[in-house]
Amino acid sequence: EDAPAIATLRKEGAIVLGKTNVPRFSTDYQSYNAVFGTTNNPWDVARVPGGSSGGAAAAVASVFSSFDVGSDMGGSIRGPAGWCGVFGHKPSFGLIDNTGYLD
Repeated sequence: EDAPAIATLRKEGAIVLGKTNVPRFSTDYQSYNAVFGTTNNPWDVARVPGGSSGGAAAAVASVFSSFDVGSDMGGSIRGPAGWCGVFGHKPSFGLIDNTGYLD
């Protein structure tokens, strides 16, 4: 079952391509996890894309997708977006249902 935010996107016609890499508990600035390794910055693979939504920012920056969904409690969307040269927006609290958010 999709989380409400994803269900809303599908209802509006979005095509879900997959999931992007995040660090364990979304607490790392390099988007590393033991299962998928480290996500590279698409502009310079010697650098990281940031975290926790570094996989999302890297996917958008490399034109794998036109947008992505992430979480942002302390800059986790905005930081990686800046490091990858794309726009990241933190919506106002409560505007998007975060029920079903798993990390």
